[in-house]
Amino acid sequence: MGLDTGSAVSVMSEGVYLEYLCHIPLKDTPLKLRTYTGESVKPLGFCYVTVQYQGQSKELPIYVVRNEGPTLFGREWLETIHLNWPLLRLETSDTIPALEEVLSKHASVFSQSSGKMKNIQARIQVKENVRPRFWKACPVARLVSQQWMKH
Repeated sequence: MGLDTGSAVSVMSEGVYLEYLCHIPLKDTPLKLRTYTGESVKPLGFCYVTVQYQGQSKELPIYVVRNEGPTLFGREWLETIHLNWPLLRLETSDTIPALEEVLSKHASVFSQSSGKMKNIQARIQVKENVRPRFWKACPVARLVSQQWMKH
């Protein structure tokens, strides 16, 4: 199971549900989820599972989705289950060296000081009958942001 602070709820694939939890009936849910790329995902349902971690034991909901992605520990569980953050293992992917290369190549863009753009001309093209839309920023879970600020 992966910890995903970007996921509002905890989810598992239909395949994992069928393999381990098919004896627990799914309940209907009106919940609609969105992936980080903006795709809409309608859960097949949800069920309650017993979550145990370092002496804590809680009955919490997990949503079952049709995709074959990883099982995710979302923010809803983070509000109830208090994790021992120093014990968690951070896994990185092969994109880290590529990211480091971009950061070093464009260090001035990512510096702490305010930057200025000079002699830049930009043109934004918008279709004629398009209605502007406002998108709210996604908040960071309070517990996660408090932990982040300590580091």
